[in-house]
Amino acid sequence: MRATHPGKSCILLLFMVISAFLVLSENSSALPNNKVKNIKFDQQAYQETVLVFLETLPEIRFFTLQNPERIVVDIKNAFVPQVSIFKKTRGEAIKNIRIGQNKKDTARIVLDICRDIQYDFKIAKAISNDKPMIKIIVSLVPKNEKQATIEPENNLVLFTDSISDDLFIDTDKQAKKSNFSISGILHVRTSLQARKEDAIENNTSLRKRIQVETKYKNMMTVSVLSDYLFFGSENKTSDYDLTLHEAKWQYTEKNYGLSLGRQIIRWGKTDQISPVDTLNPQDLREFILPDYEERKIPVWMADLNLFFDKFTMEGVFIPFFKKSRIDYFGTNWSIFGHVKKELQNANISPSLLTYFDNIHVHEKDPDTEAEFALRLKTTIKNIDLGATFHHTIEDTPYFTNFPIKNINANGRFSAEGLTSALDNVILIDENIEVAYKRTNIAGFEFETTLGVFGVRGEAAWQENESFLTSSLTSTRKPTLI
Repeated sequence: MRATHPGKSCILLLFMVISAFLVLSENSSALPNNKVKNIKFDQQAYQETVLVFLETLPEIRFFTLQNPERIVVDIKNAFVPQVSIFKKTRGEAIKNIRIGQNKKDTARIVLDICRDIQYDFKIAKAISNDKPMIKIIVSLVPKNEKQATIEPENNLVLFTDSISDDLFIDTDKQAKKSNFSISGILHVRTSLQARKEDAIENNTSLRKRIQVETKYKNMMTVSVLSDYLFFGSENKTSDYDLTLHEAKWQYTEKNYGLSLGRQIIRWGKTDQISPVDTLNPQDLREFILPDYEERKIPVWMADLNLFFDKFTMEGVFIPFFKKSRIDYFGTNWSIFGHVKKELQNANISPSLLTYFDNIHVHEKDPDTEAEFALRLKTTIKNIDLGATFHHTIEDTPYFTNFPIKNINANGRFSAEGLTSALDNVILIDENIEVAYKRTNIAGFEFETTLGVFGVRGEAAWQENESFLTSSLTSTRKPTLI
């Protein structure tokens, strides 16, 4: 077992990364004075509008990205009074609204556009009731109809009291908004397998998630999650959890931002698969079928951001280990599948059946649980760059022992393969032993534009990563993703 401290090579790599960023930086300075004060979303027939309220009219730059479709708006010389914000909408065109500090002097808004629709958009600056704003109008283009002309400078959408989809609540003393807000999400997903592929399998599934979230002054966030997961037909299983989801306090000034509590922090530039995004474990009971954001599990952590003139430094401390949620037996997505149920129908002796049924998994917690991570971000010639380092514990299991010896799973552990190999295997009266190993992960991320195209990517080097072998025990190897 490796020592729990970073190796010399990792320390050297971390030192080189920090030195490179410091060379690029100069003296630190305060963030721009133009603050993003509030964002509102409005939906009308064939038209959805996002209003961004600021203190002064800014310089803006916008472009689109594909796979998935996104509209990106950069607000120059402006800052966001939070680390990052993510908001789902009920729009037909705009699916999500995301905003964060892209770099020291630029706030970035990203509108995720729903798939398989035709749309057009206009962006303009305007002033309403002496309030400077940016107006982003996304229009659905109905099939077989011509798109109506939009005059953005003269077609200001005024909100009514019924609109409540705010991303920000103005924290100024003169703000008229309530300091307290509450919202909720109901998400139901079901499936039915039309064709049977295995002798024992789950033909149906149901997932029901209810999340209720409260906020106070945009500094305190507390949410509760009710989560029910059911796999039906043969070998039925069900799980229900009523848990505290997020509970965090966050505060941001011009030179720093601090967030404490049980939370989800997103790193990296890519969407559904991100080798750099390693802070939060995932719920993998349905593998990767749920959306990436839905799979994330909050953990207790402290997150500190320091804003300098040429770069941003972020440090994260995680005091308690949290593993990913994985089923070992009894579902289509579990590691060992339905093998116990399948063996009940196999032609084997009752003593062997009892032996296989009594095999259980024993998990050993790591000796030390604390983790820390560092992220540095800067912009060089219109290229956003980031480097990360995470001294962590793998949140997926490392199998130290499997009680059936001389077995060769050959990519799949099944009752048929097990019964056919009974003459050669050795059965030991032991449990499956699982541990969680410490490792170090160094990552790199970038994002830029080439004309009308957006280019982004990331890569990560992991000192040791666990892989399950054909003997159903694990091995560890360095990896580059």
